[in-house]
Amino acid sequence: MNRLCEKVAIMAYLLRFRHSGVVFGELRRWLYSTVDYFGLCRDLAHPYDSPEVRMPVTIRAADHKDITTLLRLDRPGITGQGMFERLQRLHLYKAHFGTCYVAVTADNSPCYMQWAFDASENSQIQAHFRGVFPLLAPDEALFQLPFTLEAYRGLGIMPYAMSQVAASLAASGVRMVIAFVARPRTPSLRGFQKAGFKPYVLRTDTWRLFRQKITFRQLSAETAYPFEAAASADKERRGD
Repeated sequence: MNRLCEKVAIMAYLLRFRHSGVVFGELRRWLYSTVDYFGLCRDLAHPYDSPEVRMPVTIRAADHKDITTLLRLDRPGITGQGMFERLQRLHLYKAHFGTCYVAVTADNSPCYMQWAFDASENSQIQAHFRGVFPLLAPDEALFQLPFTLEAYRGLGIMPYAMSQVAASLAASGVRMVIAFVARPRTPSLRGFQKAGFKPYVLRTDTWRLFRQKITFRQLSAETAYPFEAAASADKERRGD
């Protein structure tokens, strides 16, 4: 399924279940919007202590049962945004590329998922994501679409899982891991920070009348996360 068909299918499903607010929000974005995404990187050659997690979990490759459990569309209380996030991941899973990892609890129940891609999948990455990610070098990997079940959020599972997946990739020869996160998504950015990622590039997605333009701008090594810069400015105002 190409990207346009995927978007149409997702929007149709959301409308079917009366989540028109999410659909109209996406339509507004495609008509006229400018959104910045931080490109984040972690050099796996540099040691980094795995962040603490507030419940025991094990990280492993996902199986089909994990996917159907995590991405149930009939889960009680699911919001329109929650359904949208699940549909995006279901379509990626059906594309059959990349490796999906999950975090599972002591009773083997999945509570978190994310994808990792390597350079051998560059053509599939570019086709599926329509050029929003740079080409991966042979020793690079891409992390995308982390998702934690609502009941398990706030427990530090995401940064812990990312660190564990990064460690396993380092053992197989990967030197650098990158990811992209929308600038307004502070909780996700904090999760990546705790997992040892730093901003290295800024991607700007500009939508005008359903046409997308993508630009990349390299950032200096000293670039801070938005919440770090805000905290520093607040300290200066207080004279700390």
